[in-house]
Amino acid sequence: MPKHFSALHFSHYFILYLAIRNIFSMKTILTFFAIFITGCASTNNQLAKSTDVETQLSAQEVSLNTGYKMLVNGNAVGAINKHFKELTEQCEKQYANSQKQVYAARSQVETLFYMLKAMSEDKDAIVVSSTCAQSNYFMGYASLDLGQIHNAERYVKRALEFSPVNAMYLSELAHIYQVNKDWDNALALYSKAEENASVYSPDQVKLAEITRAKRGMGFVLIELGQLDKAKLKFEQCLALDPNDKNALNEIQYIESLTTNS
Repeated sequence: MPKHFSALHFSHYFILYLAIRNIFSMKTILTFFAIFITGCASTNNQLAKSTDVETQLSAQEVSLNTGYKMLVNGNAVGAINKHFKELTEQCEKQYANSQKQVYAARSQVETLFYMLKAMSEDKDAIVVSSTCAQSNYFMGYASLDLGQIHNAERYVKRALEFSPVNAMYLSELAHIYQVNKDWDNALALYSKAEENASVYSPDQVKLAEITRAKRGMGFVLIELGQLDKAKLKFEQCLALDPNDKNALNEIQYIESLTTNS
């Protein structure tokens, strides 16, 4: 996706929006555009592929990728101190005085949703690359890894301010509530993540984000004693991904509980 969503591109969709806004509800309009822009995606993706190969990563993107590698290799402290903290501070400075609502998106469908949302609220908005949202998300993820739950929640919520419908961020915030044993909020957020993943998540991560949300709901439902509903969520995961070992293990765990009760 380009650094900023083109006003020229948006104008084509805006014409259609004006034509139908007096007929359908906002939810119906958003659904229509999700379908419409997905139909255009194959052509746009073909053009984007050749461009992306030639586009050099920005310094922020390089730092984000380096920090992520440190994080997955178990060096959360180094990832925070050398990369994520500086990136999040840069983002706050970059948009601190913005007169527009700043959104970050991973797909054209998500971009269009934010622009239509802003229009429906009579707000000016821009959609930027996902770097700032990701840096806050990774800062939160790393903070949680270090047991800094308050910081984790703060940074993941900031990531969601940039990307309110991002299923990965929603599931991470749900997980933080889960750690705090705030079952109701965790369940609500996992459910929202499950719904949003099916609509807004890019194809390459859609399955992973849907199943993560479903597993999260299953974990919480176990804690709430709703074993049948929990088992159903894990079975849905296996239907989507037969190799989901976590879901299979949880089903076996639930069956052991019901057998021994």
